[in-house]
Amino acid sequence: MAKYLTEEDFLNANSYVPVAEKAMEAREYAKRCIVEIQIVSENGSEKADVLPPMYQESPFLKSLYGMTFLLYHYFDKLIPNENGELSLNAKEYDEWGEGSLLNTIERFKMSKNLDVRNKAFDIAADYREFYRMLGTEIASILTAKNDLLTRFMDFFKSSITPDTFEGLLKQLKDVQTEIDEYQAQPKEWKKPALEEVK
Repeated sequence: MAKYLTEEDFLNANSYVPVAEKAMEAREYAKRCIVEIQIVSENGSEKADVLPPMYQESPFLKSLYGMTFLLYHYFDKLIPNENGELSLNAKEYDEWGEGSLLNTIERFKMSKNLDVRNKAFDIAADYREFYRMLGTEIASILTAKNDLLTRFMDFFKSSITPDTFEGLLKQLKDVQTEIDEYQAQPKEWKKPALEEVK
C-alpha cells in the first residue's frame, strides 16, 4: 500500500541536518553500498582461476539508504531497530516509492502555504547535499578498493597459507646460505697476461 507525505508532515518537518552529521552518515552508508564482484578467468585449461575481487556500487542499497536518510532526518517517519540501526527494507521502500516520495517534495514546492513551500525547497536542497556526499564517498571507496596494487596485495595475503609461507622462507634461507658459502670461498688471483693489460 502506497505511503504519502501530507502538508502537515511538511509543516512538522526538519529542514536541515548539520553538515557533520550528513558527512558522517554519508561515509557510513557508502561503506554499506559497496559490493564485491568475484572475477573468474579461464586460463586455457579446464580449471578457472579466481582473480582478486573488484568492487562496485549497489544502486539498490544506495536507493534504500538514501530514502532511509530522507524519511528519518526530515520527516521522522522511521524508528531505529533494536540495535539502533536505521534501514528501510525493500517492501517499505516500495510503499514510499509508490507514493512518489521525491516527486511529492517537488509538488509541495508549489503549495499555496508559504511555510510548506519553503520547507519543501529547503528539504530538497539539504537532501541533495547529503546525496552528493554519499556519491562522493562511494566513489572514493571504490577508487581505493579497486586499486591494482591493493587488490594484488589482498589477493597475495589471502592465497598464502602458513605452510606455503614457511616453504618460501626456507627456500629463501637456503639461497642465502648458498650465497654465503660461495662468498666465503677463497678466490684465486690470476696475474693477467700482458696482452690483457694493453
